[in-house]
This record gives sequence, C-alpha cells and structure tokens, in this order.
Amino acid sequence: MTNGTIRDAVRPFAGLLPMTILTMLAACGGGSAGGGSVTPPPSPPPVVTRDAFGCITGEWRVAGGVPAETRYQTDHFAFHWTGDVVAQADAVKVGQALENVYRVYATTIGLKPPQCESSDKMKININIAGDNGINVAGSRNGTGYIDANALGFATPRTVAHELVHVFQSATPGWTHLPRSFWETHANYMVAQLPDFRGDVDCSEDAVNAAYLAHGNARTRYCGWQFWDRIAQKYGYDPVNAVWTATGMAGDQYATLAATRGWSAAQLNDEFGDWAIRNVTWDYVNRDGYDRGAVFRSAYGGYEPDTPVAFRARRLTTLEPIDLAARRFAVPAAWAPQRWGYNLVRLVPDPGASTITVAFRGVTQAASATPALPGGANEPLQVPPPGSGWRWSVVIVDAQGAPRYAPVLQGGDESQSVAIRADDRAAYLMVMATPVALQHLDDDQVYYSVYRYPWMVQVDGAMPWGYQRDVPDRIAGGVRHPNGNGWVGPAARVDPSVYVGPYARVYGGTVTGNARIEDHAILMSGAVGDRAQLAALTTLGGTATVTGTARIGGVFDTITGNGFALSGSAQLLGDVQIYGDNRQIGAPLFTGFATGVYYGMILQTDGNDPARGALRTAPVPEVTAVPDYRWR
Repeated sequence: MTNGTIRDAVRPFAGLLPMTILTMLAACGGGSAGGGSVTPPPSPPPVVTRDAFGCITGEWRVAGGVPAETRYQTDHFAFHWTGDVVAQADAVKVGQALENVYRVYATTIGLKPPQCESSDKMKININIAGDNGINVAGSRNGTGYIDANALGFATPRTVAHELVHVFQSATPGWTHLPRSFWETHANYMVAQLPDFRGDVDCSEDAVNAAYLAHGNARTRYCGWQFWDRIAQKYGYDPVNAVWTATGMAGDQYATLAATRGWSAAQLNDEFGDWAIRNVTWDYVNRDGYDRGAVFRSAYGGYEPDTPVAFRARRLTTLEPIDLAARRFAVPAAWAPQRWGYNLVRLVPDPGASTITVAFRGVTQAASATPALPGGANEPLQVPPPGSGWRWSVVIVDAQGAPRYAPVLQGGDESQSVAIRADDRAAYLMVMATPVALQHLDDDQVYYSVYRYPWMVQVDGAMPWGYQRDVPDRIAGGVRHPNGNGWVGPAARVDPSVYVGPYARVYGGTVTGNARIEDHAILMSGAVGDRAQLAALTTLGGTATVTGTARIGGVFDTITGNGFALSGSAQLLGDVQIYGDNRQIGAPLFTGFATGVYYGMILQTDGNDPARGALRTAPVPEVTAVPDYRWR
C-alpha cells in the first residue's frame, strides 16, 4: 500500500482521534509512534497450475498394482498382468478407450477425477487376471483401481462402467450413498458417452417393473432414466452434486433434494413429471440428442396383454370394485411402492370427446405390523407410510406426440381431459409419492416396503380389458372352465386346475389341483399337485412347482432352467433367481422344499434362517390389506 493509498484510505476518517489513525497506519505497515520495525509484506501464495481437466498439475507415477509388474501405461492408467492373459494390442486399444472416457467424464460431464486437488498423482491401476467373470473397481490405499477379468477387460462398456466407480470412490458421496446407486449412476454415466448413447443395456428391466420403488435393488444397474431426465432438465451438475456435495448423510434422493433446495413435495413433483414422459419417452438431451427415439426403439411400446413375458407388467390391469359405476382398483400386489408408478391404458368410449377421472388414494396411517421378525435386510425402523400420490392422464396424438394433463396430488381429486377422434391412445399414470422423504435401505426386504393402493372412477373411457369388443387375452386361447382364466393352444391344463379370471397360461403343463391365481402367467414349465402361482408371477423355462409350493412374485420372469420348487417352499415379493444360468458367479439354483424367501434368491439361502429357511408362512407386511370402498 503506497503513502498516497494510505491517505486515500484515511481520508474518510478525518474526524477520528489521532491515536485511531495511528493504529490504522500501524496495521497497514506504515510505522508506529515509536518508529518501530516495519512489518514485512506477506509472501505471495504458491502458484497453482491446472491441467485441461481443471485439476492441479503434478507428476504421475505408478503405485500398488497387482501384480506389481507394469506391462503398459497411458497418461492416467497403468496396466498389470502376468503371462499372456492379455494381448499387448488389446491393452493399447483399451488404454486409448479409457483415456477418451476419462476425458468425457472429467470435462463434458464435469465429475472431477481422483486426486484432482493433489499434485501427488498416482495412475489408476488396471489389474487383469483370469476369466472369473467378475469386474470390480474403486480405490485401494488411495489409488484408483479396476480389477478386471480377461474377458470383461476387452469389453469397452464394461471398463467404462468400472471407471465410474473409480471416480465415485474419490468423492464425499462414497461414504453415505447406497451401493445400488453406485451401479445405477455408473450406467447413467456410460449412457452419456457418445459411443454408448444408443445402448440401453438392461434399463428395460426398470420399465417392465416400474411399480417397484425407485432405486430398488432388483433394477440397481438398470433404473437410471430418472437421473438422465434430471441431467436433461438441469444439466449434469445436479447429478454430480449428489456425489460431490460435502456434509451430506442421506441417500441419493435426500442429497439431490438438499443440493437443489427442494422440499419433499418438490421432489415428488419432479418424479411425477418424469413418469408422464415415460409414456412416449419424451426425452431430449440438452445438446438436442433424441434419447427418446433410442428408448422407443429399444423398449417397444405399451402393448396390452403382450405375449412377450418380460414385458407383461408394463401396463397395469385394474380390477372392478363396481363395474356399473365404472370404479376400479389397482390389484394389491401391483400397487406402486415409493416413486414407483402404474400405467393403465384407457380406451375411449365410442364418440367420447372427454375422459374424466376421479382418483381416490387408499390412505394408511401406520405400519400394519407392530414389528418385523428380524430377518435379513430389514430396516432398523419403519416410518409411517405418509400416503401420497401424483397422477395424470397422457394422450398420445395422431403423430405420436404426448399431451399432458396436469399432474395432480392428493388422494381425492378429479380432472377431465379432452380427446380427439384421431388420438392414438390414452393412459392413466399413478405414482406413489409419500408426503415425507422415505429412505429405503439398500436391498430392503420386500415385506418392509410400503405399497400405496388406489382407486379410480372413469367416465368417457374404460380401462383396458373392460371396453367393448375386448380382444382375447391369448390369441387362439380359450377360457378355462374352472376359474374363467385364459389358456393358450400350446398349454395342457387339467379340468381340475383353477385358472383365475385374470391369469394366463400360454404353455406348459398344469395338473392336479394346482392354482394359477391373481395375475400370474405361465409361459412354460410344469405346475402340479396343489402348487400355486399367484400375484404377478411369470414363470418360464423348465421349472417345476409341485406339492403345496407357492410362487407369489412381482418382478421379472422366473426363467427356471431346471429348478424344482416342492414341498411347502414359497418364493414371494420381488423374487429374483440368482444363478439361473443367466448370471455368473453363483451356483445353479436347483430349488427348495421348505422355507419362505424374498428378494434375490441364492441356492445357499436354503441353509440360512435369516433369509427364510425356517419360515413356514409369509411374513406380515407393513402394507395393510387395502379397503377398496369408494368414498
């Protein structure tokens, strides 16, 4: 500060006492009344240089590879292997691909890479072993790594996915975000890459089971479309902030709301807006890329009564509570969980110009069970259900473009929507949106997760299956005399078998006093004795279900390559067979004769009481049996 500058600074204080001015001068290094030593100016801060990724520059080195020998290096990666498990040319190819992916993640998307704020730079180790089918990644002793099997190593999409985990492990989010979200976010990131924009991978699983809680473990790799929509609407930063925000302790949804300044109601609104767009996949990236066209091509449409087994649950089939009054309810097993949603096809009445929907949510004040039994994957406590919904009507016009009715909330609302003679289709969307943020643990067991039942009265249209001239539910099929359900020409069903009015048997063999109930579907396999298929079960492959065994599933097709469920065993809820020849790294599932099981099923669960090996009956659920009385 020069003397002139001091004077300029002092001038406004001309009326102050001399001692005050003297103190100010001393503080500025201008001397003291006693003529003491002058305070030296502070040392200039060190110059920090940054690279093209916005990170502090430094020397890159290799540390901690397994095996220790480094066979190949790029700017940010060190490759380790022994023998000839990997060809050098493949390593060069993958190294170039990883550098390109690293650049997109760090610059285009803006998620900062590991050690970004350090000048001590350690290359990410790519440790390549035999072909055990497993790929893992993260941070080990402060150094990023990808442990790759030889087969997965040569698959560009696989290493791009695993590289996301390295980035994630260098953020504050790794301490509190659930492991299932690590996988969801990794596939969301891969979907932003130019080479994989047209690759939807397994994301159709989330479309086919949209009524399950968003973020559920069954679709942990697949349910990234909501995050894609957030990025389209607000840019990449809000999704990045879920990982990079400091001081957070909640899950991905609580963190998103906190960093955006959203209330629970506002977050619910975002989910409702997302769900209606999924009718036509009304998604366009901020750079103009038509993501919706990719989804429409890969997923197909919403076809009622599709014979494609794994798509059979996309559209919800309602059940009448007063058909004459046009009042219907969602089947209890089909009711949506938190941020899950139902889509119902509405068929306009002949000559109708308006569809009017009156909505009634079935509210629940508290858990239907006072305590959980202490099994695997139960939460420490169960909150109140906080019943809430978002719902709307979506019209698809003659060109395939959507018209959206307002997304309403609450459990007692009505609205009318104009329709045109040339409209292609109409859909009712109903989403469960609890009034308070409701955390679910990673892979939280099915019976501890609330469902949110609802009812509607529809005028000017009928839900699919109740319109005039409704098509046969199975082409070439017939109604079964015992239960009035549908049986296809390829199936063999004994007269003694019960096939309920909403059930379908496309193929396979059903004998004895077996029951195909609720909205269950049998594609192939055998069900006999007094066994049951119930809820939303879809069974295929060569599975056999006998004795008094029961499958009451709500997710995916149980392909059952040769397993036998017998005795009194039960598979319930969001059941998924692990080790059914579609998965790697688990023994083949051969079946159970006892126990009651939920969620991901391993053959070893048959010896685990916490997983249900000793149960003889279903666990009481937190969701109450719905009281479908119109009000």
